[in-house]
This record gives sequence, structure tokens and C-alpha cells, in this order.
Amino acid sequence: WKEYPNEVTGILSEFIAILILETTEKELSKEMYAKVESEIKKYGETLSPTCSFNELIKKSDLPRKSLLERWAVGGAFGNIMGSPQKHDNRYLYFNFENIQTAANADFSQGCMSLVASFYNLRLLSERLNNQSNRIIFYIDEAPFFIKRNGNLLKLTAANSRKFGHSLITIAQSTFDLLIEGENGVDDAILRQSPTRFFFQVDGTEEEFSSRFALEDNHIDALRSLQRTEDSREVFLSDDFGNRILKLELSREEYWRYTSSKTDNEKLEALVKAVPNLTRAEAIKCLAVS
Repeated sequence: WKEYPNEVTGILSEFIAILILETTEKELSKEMYAKVESEIKKYGETLSPTCSFNELIKKSDLPRKSLLERWAVGGAFGNIMGSPQKHDNRYLYFNFENIQTAANADFSQGCMSLVASFYNLRLLSERLNNQSNRIIFYIDEAPFFIKRNGNLLKLTAANSRKFGHSLITIAQSTFDLLIEGENGVDDAILRQSPTRFFFQVDGTEEEFSSRFALEDNHIDALRSLQRTEDSREVFLSDDFGNRILKLELSREEYWRYTSSKTDNEKLEALVKAVPNLTRAEAIKCLAVS
């Protein structure tokens, strides 16, 4: 906090702002947001050795404190504020699967804001300690989170570029990555994403080509992308230009990564039916069947 007071205050302010949003709100009023910033900055200036989310709630005069207390120890969602688990020495895994309230919209949005805030703080920590690790943050089904986490994800995209890391957002349409605010539509996430993989043209050709600085021949190429059972073409646009890539998937890779309910049920049934058969062995069996 001492090295990056403004950055940390900004990250935590966005985090708290999401947790105290009312159901009908997309963002806090400027006055309430300023109150959140002020209280977090004040807390940061008097950090104690026991600083924590729970202490922040107790010692500050944050607005709508009853909503924050749901995320504190003893609250309805209080058991998620723990440390992430290491997974394969490369991934940080936040285990939310045992929370019965996972279907709750407030809970889901709060979890995303927690993970995004952790990621942003981790970027500052890496820079402070002169670490050379590159951190990649994947967000699938991005539209669901952008509705209420838009400003935090916009900050995340900016910090990713600023500190040399990567934010990867996945959506069905580029329109899903636009943020609607009181000042109109904000395309900051798209602008902060210099590498783009397109599978289709959405909206009118004029809008699409203008938004991404594409020529008519690029639009024609996008329209003619091919897809088969074993491969699919994708249009890549980045700082080096525009071109078509072909993604080929082996049968073993297909069974390893499929998200199809039917496929996964078939895989699990095979593992259960054959004693001592590992999942990896079952995948190889299905790949040649």
C-alpha cells in the first residue's frame, strides 16, 4: 500500500463498490463512490499488522455496511474470503464449488470482483518485487460479469497492459464487451485488447470494420471462415496485422477438453465401468473408438 497507494485505493474502491450495489444499480453514485474511496484511503494510511477485510469493515465508516457484512466472518458469504489454492504449480484456484449460494447473482458478481481485485493486487506485488512472471487472467462468459463488474474489468484491462500481463475475455459478441454507463457506451476493454480472435462479424459490416480498423477484404475473409468436425478457422487481428489461422483438434484433445454434457457422461460412465481405468486411459480409448 505504501508503494502504490493510489492504485491500491482504486482497486479496493471498485471491489467494495460492487459488493454494496443494490440489485437495480449498475454503478454507485459519484457521491457514494467518493465516500468509499475516502474511507479506504483513510484505512490505508493507518494500516495495522492485522489489516484485513474484516478489520476494514469494523474500523471504517463505509456506506451500506450491512451489505459488506455478508462477506465478513460470520456472514452469509464469509467463507470465501480465504487464500487461493495452488494447482499444478502454475495456476491459482479459487474454490467456490462447495458454496450452496453459488447461483445467487450477488454471490457470483462478488466472487468475480474478488478474483479480479486479487489479480490486480498481484500485478502490483509482482512489480514491487521485480518478479518476471507473466500472469494471465481468463474470463469466460465475460458478458455476465461485465454488467456489474464493468469498471473493475476496465481497470483490470488497463493494468494488464501497463504492467505487461494479460487479460483474456471470451464472449459470443464484441457488443458483450461494451460497458454501459451514465456517460454512454464505453469500449475501453476492446481498446485495451490489442490481440483479437474473431469467429464471425457481429453487427453491421460498417460498424464492425470501423470499430476494429478492418478493410473490406478482411470482412470478406471473416465471412468465409471454414469449420469442420476436426478443425476451425479463426481470424486473428493484432499489432502484426490480420490473418486467418486454422485450429486443428485431435480426437484425444477433443475428449480431454470437451464441455459437452453427453460426452462427459460417457467418459465418466466408462471410468466407472472398468476397474482401475484412469481418466487419461479412458480418454485414449474414446479417442480411437
